[in-house]
Amino acid sequence: MTHPVKRAGHWILLPAIALLTIACSKGDGLDLEIPLAEQPQWLTYAGGPQRTFFNSDETQITRDNVHELEILWTFPTGAIITASPTVAQLDLPEGRRAVVYVQSWDGYMYAIKAATGEELWRFQTRPQEVSFPNTGSVHVGKVQGVDAVLFGAAQRFYALNALTGEELWTFDAGTGCRNGVLDCNYHGERNQIESSPIIADGKVFFGMDVDDKERVESDDPALAYEGGKGGFYALDVDTGYMAWFFDLESGQTCYPDPGDNITHYDGYHSLEALGLDLVDPDWFNTRKGCNHPRNRNGCGNVWSSAAVDVGRSTLYFASSNCDSEAEDVSFRPGPIMPPHDCAITALTLDGSLAWTWRPREIDNGDLSFGAVPNLFQIQTTTIPGGEAITVDVVGVGSKDGTYYVMDREGINKRYTEQVVDHRSADFLYWSTKVVPGGSFSGIIATAAVDQQRERVYFSSPYQSLTNPQRPNVHALALNTGEVVWQRELPLGSFAPTSAIPGVVFTGDVLTKIHAWDADTGEQLWSSPDIGNTSVASGAVVNDGILFVGGGIGARHPITGAFPDTSTANSWIPNNITAFCVPGTANCPL
Repeated sequence: MTHPVKRAGHWILLPAIALLTIACSKGDGLDLEIPLAEQPQWLTYAGGPQRTFFNSDETQITRDNVHELEILWTFPTGAIITASPTVAQLDLPEGRRAVVYVQSWDGYMYAIKAATGEELWRFQTRPQEVSFPNTGSVHVGKVQGVDAVLFGAAQRFYALNALTGEELWTFDAGTGCRNGVLDCNYHGERNQIESSPIIADGKVFFGMDVDDKERVESDDPALAYEGGKGGFYALDVDTGYMAWFFDLESGQTCYPDPGDNITHYDGYHSLEALGLDLVDPDWFNTRKGCNHPRNRNGCGNVWSSAAVDVGRSTLYFASSNCDSEAEDVSFRPGPIMPPHDCAITALTLDGSLAWTWRPREIDNGDLSFGAVPNLFQIQTTTIPGGEAITVDVVGVGSKDGTYYVMDREGINKRYTEQVVDHRSADFLYWSTKVVPGGSFSGIIATAAVDQQRERVYFSSPYQSLTNPQRPNVHALALNTGEVVWQRELPLGSFAPTSAIPGVVFTGDVLTKIHAWDADTGEQLWSSPDIGNTSVASGAVVNDGILFVGGGIGARHPITGAFPDTSTANSWIPNNITAFCVPGTANCPL
């Protein structure tokens, strides 16, 4: 998620949410659980459960007029914005109107009227949640029968009434800080939610990242923690109770018993800190899959978000490597990584492991996955014989500078109906290395997929002045991975790429958003400065209006490093900006 910021061996991945009632018109073609409103909406990160970041319905902003975009309004927040906006239609007193939802690192969730930029409400997350205050995107769906926004902020996950901002429920994924035992500020946190949620099958799903620069050793179980618990959560969407937790190092899924009603779980063996001793003194041993060992510091983190194939009842997410900047490296796994580290993993919606794949057995260079997977189709041929087939695939970029494409079922239909060795290149339909890659570079943010033109578009950052990687904006052929066009940006881009018919949008490490011709790569438009720091928020185009946030502190020109999130650079005021083309239906300019 995406819109990443580097801190302590991890990236703060931004946005990302997902599935409930997104428009089938966005190209997903899925039968979702919630009826759609008639007006255009963008209810989840990247526009739908398949995370294509492509709005096929947009007609007001086009390739011919995109150069005429002007600022409609600007909404100021107190800090950087790395989340991509979400747009929903609500019944306001003045009628059915579009509302924009976005988080800022100032610790607030904002609801803003899309047409005017007027604030509808704001919600402040818990005061202790300061190091990763609000990084992910919002998902809008039904909770307890009402329109709700769902999102993670630091250690907690929230469900709020979309119209009023009233809290419906919360889930605590922290480490006992509710008891005041541990310092829940920057250096005391162990878990943080950087992933955006996705909803399917009556559950909301999100990943967990960990920061493990400091171990805590104590005879008191409420104080003793040996390492993080990177993993993936599933919560009941109406109650917020934990349905299951998948531990990435062990590959085990922890299932509470019916009636446990777990609203606080961080994956650790600490009954007192979690309050589970009040449920069952032998909780970890008696619940299926919960008695797994503590994992190593920072292994199996998920700061990406998941894509969902509703028809297959399967979700797909990417994981990062072990914390490369931890002060105590004695825990490092050595030449072999934990089984689900730096991997693409497929889970069924009931928490069962379907398959996992990773491109390398050793990762000492922080070449993990941060981008959110894309789900799409490709045309390929069988071997031998050359028979044309259509296959459902999952694609994702890596910090090693490569975009990978593989079958959603964990097989390669060109060769066999059997699962292949996850380390074999035969697992892939194609992979294309577009830039050298590295810890601060490669492909970090979410790609956009244009199934109509059979293209995938994505950006890459400029690593540093002493070690540049170019180009920075890429278009690949969907079926083969062949490079169609590439372009350069000053200092590159950490922003997710988005697209509408004929136009590709991406931010830069300066303060602008750019529009590119989808066919040729010609630059069609560059915005004025839209914030006080670089643009890491993905541009969302909905019903003739483009929404984007400003965020990520300035990088060091030599090392390429971002400032620590605890520094003032992260708290520079930034803006949500709306653009439209004068004279179009929803543009009063």
